[in-house]
Amino acid sequence: MGGTYSQPFYVSSNGVASGQASLADGTWHAILWQGPFKNDLGTLGGPDSTVYFGGPNASGQVAGLAETSTPDPNGEDFCGFAAQGVPSSGTCLGFLWQYGSMTPLSTLGGYNSAANAINNGGEVAGLSGDCSTFNVTSGYYLSPVHALLWDHGSVTNLGSLGGAFGNQAHGMNNRGEVVGGSDLAGDAVFHGFVWSQSTGMQDVIPLPGDTYSYALAINDAGQVTGLSIDASFTILRAFIVVDGVPTDLNTLISADSPLQLQTACAVNSRGEITGLAVEKSTGQYRDYLAIPVGRRESRE
Repeated sequence: MGGTYSQPFYVSSNGVASGQASLADGTWHAILWQGPFKNDLGTLGGPDSTVYFGGPNASGQVAGLAETSTPDPNGEDFCGFAAQGVPSSGTCLGFLWQYGSMTPLSTLGGYNSAANAINNGGEVAGLSGDCSTFNVTSGYYLSPVHALLWDHGSVTNLGSLGGAFGNQAHGMNNRGEVVGGSDLAGDAVFHGFVWSQSTGMQDVIPLPGDTYSYALAINDAGQVTGLSIDASFTILRAFIVVDGVPTDLNTLISADSPLQLQTACAVNSRGEITGLAVEKSTGQYRDYLAIPVGRRESRE
């Protein structure tokens, strides 16, 4: 878009990619790519915006986060643009983009929010929080406080697993089920969660022997993927949860695989999983695609 940087984060089923790209003036804007065509989604009045995993959905709607023209009264860098050396204005809000227009999503009364996911019904999941140093779990320069669901103009606080911080909605499916992470009581440990309108927030427990967990994605069949982490935060294991039972993905692949699967970032309707792995012999990171047994033959 005239600058020197671009980064896609998501691709839809019809091949439209979304992410961020730099402009000639050094700012970053949320972008859609479709073949050779590029569409700058603009901002909410501030210099920067981005889309991580918020679509486009089947209707072409996109959810992300963008800076506004209103300075943050606390001088915070919620979106983290300033920390990355990008011109920044301060306050940042989740947005819904459709029909060429970007609309801000409401908060729970605070200054900042972020939208992470959108389903085909136009429901959006995300968070509001306080600024902090870079959070390796959430990927933001903030401490998530409230996991949120926006549904056609209304905003719902999804609650917590007992903690006051660390509550973030990361993904959702077309049935309105939301996944993410939340602190337990005392805010010393976090677990993944699955939220629905009927059940509220349910704990996604770590794998046996681990202390922490985080849910990253859920498909329409209710299969949840994420990662489980040991007490020292050094061993990460990708997992899938089926009918409430978490399973280490490393136990479902060949024992002589050269990879240790660390995160399961996305799962589609066919049960195919993508994520991050580490090569056992070299320690180098690799992307992977895991295809359920029996599905590979049907694809070929």
